[in-house]
Amino acid sequence: MKKQLLLMFALFFGTFEYSSLLQAMPPIEKSDKTNQGTEQSIPSPKNWLQQGSNALLDELDQHLDEFKNDQQSLEQFLYQKALPYWDTRLMSKGLAGKYWYKSNPKLRKELQLNWNWTLVRYFVTAFKFYHGQRLDLENRVKCSIKTRCWLRTVVSVVGKEDVNIDFYAHLTKHRKSKSNQLQWHLIDIRVAGISIIKHKKGETRQILHQKGIQGLISALSNKNKKNLKMILVNNNDIQR
Repeated sequence: MKKQLLLMFALFFGTFEYSSLLQAMPPIEKSDKTNQGTEQSIPSPKNWLQQGSNALLDELDQHLDEFKNDQQSLEQFLYQKALPYWDTRLMSKGLAGKYWYKSNPKLRKELQLNWNWTLVRYFVTAFKFYHGQRLDLENRVKCSIKTRCWLRTVVSVVGKEDVNIDFYAHLTKHRKSKSNQLQWHLIDIRVAGISIIKHKKGETRQILHQKGIQGLISALSNKNKKNLKMILVNNNDIQR
């Protein structure tokens, strides 16, 4: 399978590294339920993801020349425009597992900030393989409960079997809203059955066991500083 194809889907909504494809496939979550019967007040996860992602890519196209020549501007765009689609706090919690509950609020915030930059690092890498692709999701949405849904797109590869790309969307109250406004966020992605959270959690388990959450923060921070311009973003900008 071509690295370019997989990184294409990592650009704004995928966060895996190509090495994850070498791991054993985890079991697929079973669910026969769909989003039928949910309240009309809840927005459609398919429309939110597909329309939002393609609008974001339209905006990206307007600045392609700038971003190709100025990585710092690209990072700024990705941090401000792409990250809001993700619930990075919930992802950080899933990444740290039991160590999340053992840590204090400051360490949790630091982990989320460094995870934000890790996602941006993946996005910057994937940007090299972007050639105007757009997201086209299947109409069927699988929801284990009405606030947790898997959305799928199927990619055809010449000479290869079709590849399933699944996005896991979570509906929660908007943290910055004073009302009861509900908003979808992504919390995971599966490529050919491989979950980014499960893969990364396994990858970081040894660090967490030996050095705790502070060791994980340091490891992520070192990788990010090595590969990114690390523009200054106020810690208070952390959302969700």
